[in-house]
Amino acid sequence: MTDSPLLAFHHVGVVTPDVAASTALYVALGYTASETFHDPAQKAAIVLCSRPGEPLVELIAPADPSSPAAGWLKRLRAGAYHTCYEVADLPAAVDRLRALEFAALTEPTPAVAFAGRRVVFLWSALAGLLELVER
Repeated sequence: MTDSPLLAFHHVGVVTPDVAASTALYVALGYTASETFHDPAQKAAIVLCSRPGEPLVELIAPADPSSPAAGWLKRLRAGAYHTCYEVADLPAAVDRLRALEFAALTEPTPAVAFAGRRVVFLWSALAGLLELVER
């Protein structure tokens, strides 16, 4: 993947049992917090935390036991959940990652927290959970 800048680091997703308390913690650490988004596809409450010149931190709290984040929360309790990269061509990026043995876990879906831009989640035994968001 060194022949082109396919991926641009966008954010790290942090799973949390309490999005309000985690938001307060990140604000105390100097971040600015977005509104709370309720994402029906992820069945989660999401807050984006930002600081100038740095990648986002996406706080994710399951809103339902069937949320994909709920299983991670059971294993991690809280912490890094996924890394996200921004891509110009979502289908091409998925194809390139599949060639590197990533498995697509979801179909491209509009993301409420990212103004309807499509996202897809992939898994690699070597890299863990990866999210792609189209530019």
